[in-house]
Amino acid sequence: MTKLKRMLLALSSTLLLVGSIFTFNASALAQTNAITPEVNIDQQTLLNGDYTLRKVLESGEQFFSVPFTPYDGKTGDGMGEARIPSGPKSAQREAFYPHADINFLKLNGLGAQSCFECHNTIGTYHAPGTESQAMVRKPGGTGGTAGFASNAFINGDFPNPLTEIIRNSPHAFGSGYVQELANQITHELQSIKSLTHNLAQRSPGKNVSQSLDFSRAVSSDNYNTYNVGYGLFSSTYNPNTGQFTDDTSQVRGVATDLVVRPFQWKGIASSLRHFVRDALNFHFSMQASEKFGHFDCDRDGKIDEMTVGNVTALTSFVAMIRPPTQVIPSGKEDVVARGQQLFGQTCASCHIPKLRIQSPLTTLIANPNQNPDQILNCPGGGGGNSSIIIPEPSTESLAVIRQFKASGIEGRLEEAVRISNLNENSSPEAVQNLLEESFRSVAPTAFDSSALGYTLHLTPTAADNLPNYVYPRLPETQLLFADNVINVPLYSDLRLHDMGEGLSDTVEQQTDVQGIKIPARQFLTRPLWGVADSGPWLHDGRARDLKEAILMHESEGSEANPAIEAFKNLGSDGQEAIIAFLETLQLPPLPNNALPLPK
Repeated sequence: MTKLKRMLLALSSTLLLVGSIFTFNASALAQTNAITPEVNIDQQTLLNGDYTLRKVLESGEQFFSVPFTPYDGKTGDGMGEARIPSGPKSAQREAFYPHADINFLKLNGLGAQSCFECHNTIGTYHAPGTESQAMVRKPGGTGGTAGFASNAFINGDFPNPLTEIIRNSPHAFGSGYVQELANQITHELQSIKSLTHNLAQRSPGKNVSQSLDFSRAVSSDNYNTYNVGYGLFSSTYNPNTGQFTDDTSQVRGVATDLVVRPFQWKGIASSLRHFVRDALNFHFSMQASEKFGHFDCDRDGKIDEMTVGNVTALTSFVAMIRPPTQVIPSGKEDVVARGQQLFGQTCASCHIPKLRIQSPLTTLIANPNQNPDQILNCPGGGGGNSSIIIPEPSTESLAVIRQFKASGIEGRLEEAVRISNLNENSSPEAVQNLLEESFRSVAPTAFDSSALGYTLHLTPTAADNLPNYVYPRLPETQLLFADNVINVPLYSDLRLHDMGEGLSDTVEQQTDVQGIKIPARQFLTRPLWGVADSGPWLHDGRARDLKEAILMHESEGSEANPAIEAFKNLGSDGQEAIIAFLETLQLPPLPNNALPLPK
């Protein structure tokens, strides 16, 4: 054998060995479970304080990033009509794949294996250390936005029509702050509702009204002062029946149950945990035991696919992802300042720059929109019955309402009304002062709610040794009366608005409470923090740049029409200044991910 042949033989043997090693490793990685003993989180152990927050977040990050496999929970539902048992989406699968057993459809769910597949990008930037300042995608995109190709198609009425709702996945950065903001405003609205009932009870048979405008959510910037208001709530008390008749005809910007729902484009989810839990089911058919009980509702042969503890871990990870920030390029300070001023004059009545959190704590309550004592049932339990019935939740069973009830604020208000002898004829100032005093004395956002679920502190320090995707955090600021608050630069009023025919869906969308739906033309004011890095824009990704997104707010019947008219009247210089300002509202790349500088 010649020397050359021996070398080639040795080389080929080496390549075969390397190939077998890579084949083995690739196979092993492809079969790695998302849920493993090392990262599994037990809820009771968690509530006992036996896990560090870092471990909880690391487990949640794995559940977010690693694809779910059949070893985790089948990640699909049962086969079609000819392949019993049949799952809830078998009819759709039969229509698309009558010849094959394929679980994933992209249409109406089962369209991915991990959250990361759609929440994976945070825009572009000039990476430090590059020679040409070439643009690249920012590193650390976990929890970010999705491109147009990752749109979700949602249609519970398939196959007629083929599709109804199209959604582009928004980013999840700063979600814990968003949840606590919504909780706080909901608690305020529920306090006003409770106060109105107390006053109505003191004036039986009379219609008693209270304004849903309040000062605790007031925010300001260098140019304007803003206030969040939700209209007028009225109620009449019938002493014969002991019942209240509520009138919500003048309530604006929030559903009739006075619950702020800050998640999803239409504002249909009242808590981050509800959104996470239902996304697990919709996109992966990974069914949480806190919703489906110990039943095989998707007919895939497995129960308890996502335990209560693991849903807590996943929700914690999403809640603690760092918030967006503002980055002003050197040399553009003046144009950005002018753009911010013009934005305040045109768009900020809805996209309010800052809202205020009174407490840095937020609680992830299990069974987020169901009665925890309710026994769930899934008829058929894995048999041939294709109908699945999950008890519909009520407003009273929502996590945020259960937290409000547990705070004791209702009892405090009732006692305060009795002692102060307030009634329907009392001055608005006296009523507002009582409301403020009672709310401050038993702040629903600050009371110990650990018995309800797992509580996160939104402002951990570097000393807590948490993963780098948690930082930087929003700082706490001390105000009068020794209050520590967090100013959240959300650029949203968290209200629903009629966006007219141009942006309208074709159908209304169900919320997390039976009977409460968001009309086709209404959308939640989209938070603009991080807007520069969250394209394509609008609910279905139809806008290719920020100017298109702004102009598309204008249509027949849109509440934004006056703002868009003012924007158009600014001329090209003013419009470009506003765009320059919006381009500073960015999603931060992970710390310590810069390329090494050239020597």
